[in-house]
Amino acid sequence: MTKLRFWFLVFIVWLVFLFNVERLMKPVDISKYTYVAIAVVALVVMLYPGSRRIPFWVLVGVPSVFLVAMQILMREPVFGASLPVTITEICSVVLTGLFARELNRHFSEFEEAVSRIVLNYAGTPPPPFAEEQGVMYQELKRARLYKRPLSVLVIKPHPNSLQQQLPQILQTYRDGLVNHIAIAGITRLLDRELFETDVIAHYRDSLVVMLPELDAAHVDKVISKIQQVVKQQMALDLDIGVAAYPNDANTFENLLNTARQRADAMPAEAEETSSPAPVVQPT
Repeated sequence: MTKLRFWFLVFIVWLVFLFNVERLMKPVDISKYTYVAIAVVALVVMLYPGSRRIPFWVLVGVPSVFLVAMQILMREPVFGASLPVTITEICSVVLTGLFARELNRHFSEFEEAVSRIVLNYAGTPPPPFAEEQGVMYQELKRARLYKRPLSVLVIKPHPNSLQQQLPQILQTYRDGLVNHIAIAGITRLLDRELFETDVIAHYRDSLVVMLPELDAAHVDKVISKIQQVVKQQMALDLDIGVAAYPNDANTFENLLNTARQRADAMPAEAEETSSPAPVVQPT
């Protein structure tokens, strides 16, 4: 927390100094495109979740090239006597990227720490999908060998249902922290309601549940039971997609993809069902 405060203070002081440098140093003439490039770097790093996967040279290089290119196109001085100012402008973009990335890293660590604390309160988090994937493969092989049925469920908290559970101040974290909290609570209920032979794993923003010996004719009863229990205990609606072996697919990847597609299609289907039918005017 101390490092987060420190880097937040450094970032704020740096931006205040940068946007007032021309007032502090009268001879310095910073191009207006520099401020645009700095704002783009800061916003991308702080608001885009995948910014940490972008190479740093790309993150600061593209805005720097944009800065120089716009100055050349608008016939502003770039080289010669203005070269030190141009270098200063590029360095300011690079420093902004460094400070913003460091601040973003500490924000992410803080969110992960809060998530772990809340997850311990909400319930035991499910094992990662990578740990349980081998078990699921073995169950599918057994079903093929002995010609037994098998079903795969993908369970996701309904977005609208999650939104109703949050105060307005936590809306930003709905797709991250709160989803993990809901997943942990659902896992706790599933551990109590399902058999020990059923396999549960956390996959991206959802739960993958493999139900050996359960065919397509009986899986609807299990889905109804899960939805009813979660609704009663957590006041959450679930989007559940199901794929059955061998009716829907023969490989684990196809079973998983089919179940995920059906789970993703649930919100759209619910909206279409809830939307009122158009009124037909008599001719």
